[in-house]
Parts: sequence; C-alpha cells; structure tokens
Amino acid sequence: MEPITMLKNRKQNRRLQYAGIRIAVIIFFLYSSPFAQNLSISEKADKMLLMENYEGIVTMLDSVIQKDSSNFDAHYKISLAYQSLYIHDKAIMHLNRAKALSDNNSKVLSALGRSYSNIGAYDKAEEAYLEALKTDSTNKNISLSLARLYVDQQYYSKADKIYKQLLTLDQSNSYIYKQLGFCSMKQNDFKSSTEFYKKAYEFNKTDLTTVLQLSINYIKMNQLDSAEALVDKYLTIYPEDARFERLKGDILFRHKDYKNAHNYFSDVISKGDSSAYILQKLGFCLYFYAMNNDSLNANMKLVYYIRARSAFTGAAEQDTANPITLMYLAITDSKTGEFQKAIETMQKARDYSVSDIAPDICVYLGDYYKESKQYDKAIESYKDALHFAPEQIKLIFNIAEIYRFNLKDKKTASEYYELFLSQGSKLVENFESTHECVAAKFMLKSFKADQAKDKTQTKKDSVSNKVILH
Repeated sequence: MEPITMLKNRKQNRRLQYAGIRIAVIIFFLYSSPFAQNLSISEKADKMLLMENYEGIVTMLDSVIQKDSSNFDAHYKISLAYQSLYIHDKAIMHLNRAKALSDNNSKVLSALGRSYSNIGAYDKAEEAYLEALKTDSTNKNISLSLARLYVDQQYYSKADKIYKQLLTLDQSNSYIYKQLGFCSMKQNDFKSSTEFYKKAYEFNKTDLTTVLQLSINYIKMNQLDSAEALVDKYLTIYPEDARFERLKGDILFRHKDYKNAHNYFSDVISKGDSSAYILQKLGFCLYFYAMNNDSLNANMKLVYYIRARSAFTGAAEQDTANPITLMYLAITDSKTGEFQKAIETMQKARDYSVSDIAPDICVYLGDYYKESKQYDKAIESYKDALHFAPEQIKLIFNIAEIYRFNLKDKKTASEYYELFLSQGSKLVENFESTHECVAAKFMLKSFKADQAKDKTQTKKDSVSNKVILH
C-alpha cells in the first residue's frame, strides 16, 4: 500500500473513532448524567426519537401511560415510535387516544393518516388528512401526504388538483412540478406532462428521474431531436448509466437506425437489464435490420432471424401474454422455416390480441396455414381477419386464390373474385388499376371461357352419341 494511502486511511479511522466517542458522550449526558435528570419525559422521548431508540421510547412511555392514561404527549410520541417500528395497529390505537385528548390536533390527524395509509385503510387515511387540513389549511406537508395517498390509489385527477393548489403557494418547487408531470402522464395528457417536467427540470437539473421521464415524454410525442439532445447530454455525464443507454436505443430505433439501436440495447443487457421490454426491442432491431438490408445474403439474413427469434423467445418467457412479442416470435419462426411452430405461436398471439393487431395476426396465421398446405384453416383465418378489418379486401382475393389454385374449386373461387371486385370498387381508390383487380377479372373471364368451352364440348359429345345410336 502507498504511504499516502495509508496516511489517509489512518486519518479516516481516527475521524471515525472521534465521531464514535462524541456520540457516546452525547448518549451519556442524555441518559446517564445529571443533565438527563433535568429533562422532562417528553424531552427525553424527543431525544430518543433523534437517536432512533424506538424500543426504548415504547418501554419508557408505556410505563408513563400506565400511570397516567390521559397524557397526550405520551400517546402521541409512543405512536411515532410504533410507526417507525412499522407496528401501525398500536400506532393507530395511541393516535386515536391522543385525538380524543386534543382539539383536532393537525399533527395527530396527519400521523393517523400516515398509519391508516400504511395498512391500506385509504378511506380512513383520506378522512384523517382532510380533517387535519380543516384545522391547518396551509400545511403543505399534509397536502402533500393527501396528494400522495391519491396517487397511490391512482386517483390522479384528485392528486393533480392538490398539486396545482400547492403550486400557487410555491411556484419554484421542482417536486410539485414533477408530480404534476407524473399525474398528467398517467392521464395520457403528454403535452401537459411534458411542460410540467420541463419546469421541474428548470428548477432541478440534478434529479435524474425528472430527466428520464422528460426524455420518455419527448420520445412518446415523437420530439426526437429534443429527446436526443437531452439524453446525449446526460450520457456524457453518466456514460455507464443503462437507463440513458436504453433511451438512446429507443431514439435510434425510432429513427430506424436498427444497427446502432441494437448496440445500445446489447449494452443495456450486459449491464444486467434483460427485461422483456429490452429483449423485445433487441429482437425488433435484429429482425428489421435483416428485413430492410438488401446487402445481406440469404444466409446472413437467416443468422439475424435466428438471433431475433432467440430474443423474442426470451421476451415471451417473461411476458407470456404479450401479443406483439408472440406475433414476431411466430414471424421469425416462419422465417427460419418452422411453420408449425409459427402456427402454434401465432395462435397464442391471437388468443391474447387486442382489436388493433388482431387482423395482422389472423393474416399471418392464414399465410402460415397456406404455406403448410392447411388450406381450410388458412381460409378460416383470412375470414377472421376480415371480421376485424372488413376494409382489407385483399383477403377476399387471397381466399379466391386458394379456392382456384389449391382446392381447384372454380365455382367458389368465382364467387370470391366477384365479391372482391364488388367490394373493391366501393372501398379502394383507383381500384381498376390494381394488380389484384386485373387478375380477378382475368380469372373470371377465363372461367367463363372454360364454361363456354365445356358447354360446346358437351353438345359435341351429345351429337356424337346420337350418331352412334343411329
């Protein structure tokens, strides 16, 4: 060890020894010296609270209460000790006794609110805080406790109202702006949320939770330049902070820079965050990079699809009911030739899907059934997709094609081609020029020609039979 380091360590040890001696001297004078004899029980309790000697307070004040059950200070201060020991039922008992001995004491009511809140008795906690505010309407701490209670219950509009009232008393309080930003965000008002977080950031640039949430809001509102400027600034200060690396990855992903986004998400995983969200994003980066990069040959694309499938598998193991993850896991299964797996996974995705992605899932499922030659199920899946999204008339064309080319059923194929043409003329702009419209008309024309040919051949056969008979 270097001499300078040894000297520093000796100094630090000496300071710690002196600090310990000072604390011991204070305790001696408080509890063992004649000085302590001059302190009242209430003052001793205050000193013991400062020293965090909660068990000692309980022992001392319990004996006081046994002798004098009407001692307000004893009931109130023993309740604070019980709160610190997380024994809230006893804290509530003594606070209710203190309440009965006082005339709407706001400190007692506020403490009562805290204990009720801690045991989940939110209605009683709210009642206690509101009663305390009637007595002490300008007490900021009580208002903050009530607002926090509302946030814990997800009553964000109620909390929002209180924080805005507090803002009129203190317009430079970053915490209040931060809480208003949170409440607005929870009510999906990202514009207001962003403005509140910007004010919170203005008054406190060292609160990283504010910086992170402001960055997230910028990303959600697609204000990517603002998000990137803020995240880059804090990445220079905290280059190893995985939270900012994750946001940088999100920003690059929004820019469709999948390769660099992948690098940031990989760094986040290496730092210990292998959550379903990060694995899903890593899978997206690998999948879309392979899909959109024409310079990759088929073998390299397959490598990326396999890695993407691995990432989606990890995400699905953690979040088993996420339809997006399951859908892309099925897609990567199909890209690697695992069509039966793709079908099974896509079925799970369909079971968990919501209406906005259900059509896509059903379409993919139909494609996979078709690829694996399960034509009846493919048709059923395309019909399911049409149920969710009747405007996707190309699915009618897909059904017609299966009947024509795979099931060799010209009659049913004709019915679907005609339905496709009828719907398309109503729903699709410039429908006549689309490839599918041209193909459908050609097939119907071909069917009619075949029918006419068949009729002619039937007549010829009939004439031939008559000649033979004569």
